[in-house]
Amino acid sequence: MATIDAFTLLTRHAADPARPFLVFCDGDGRTSEISYAEQVRRALGTAELLRSEGVAAGDRVHLMTANRPEFLDVFFGCTVLGAVVVPVNPLSTADEVAHQLDDAGAAVAIADPQLCATVRSAGREHVRVLDVDELVAARPAEPAPVAHPPRSGVAAIMYTSGTTSRPKGVLVTHQNYVRVGTAMAAHLGVAAEDRWLVTLPLFHGNASTTA
Repeated sequence: MATIDAFTLLTRHAADPARPFLVFCDGDGRTSEISYAEQVRRALGTAELLRSEGVAAGDRVHLMTANRPEFLDVFFGCTVLGAVVVPVNPLSTADEVAHQLDDAGAAVAIADPQLCATVRSAGREHVRVLDVDELVAARPAEPAPVAHPPRSGVAAIMYTSGTTSRPKGVLVTHQNYVRVGTAMAAHLGVAAEDRWLVTLPLFHGNASTTA
């Protein structure tokens, strides 16, 4: 299989500007729809903003949010930059966050507004903490297109449950995501016209590698 990553796959499906990428139902029952083309713009805008915050290729970006479209914006934005996303359980305690930040070597943390205090209370003053809602508000609506060489290295660091000791960071490559996703789609017979209901937490491998 040729080198490919999630953002490259995303752009391949964005030729039809109306093709739906995501239908999201929030906790109040409101539904919104994002097309593939719009998701590309959101990813590029997020990447542009992260770059302005000093995020570069290889940097670790700690991500602590509930399931929401912005989780995917950060994931794809990191892919554009070649940064490594560190998705974690939004129920993590300050002590758990401190271990995640130290172990992953994160310099930036992005969190839901109500979780920023938990990240800050981890006591890692060198880590910039960004409110994901403020990130969205500051994101350019029409970001400049960028050259995007397909990524082949580490895409994410996912943490184990820590049932026997401290949680361990597992390196997940771009090819891991693509190959597992391709295998799952083939095994389950998922086609382009299908809709896939995802209720699993996006920070967990079960959701990110099958959806």
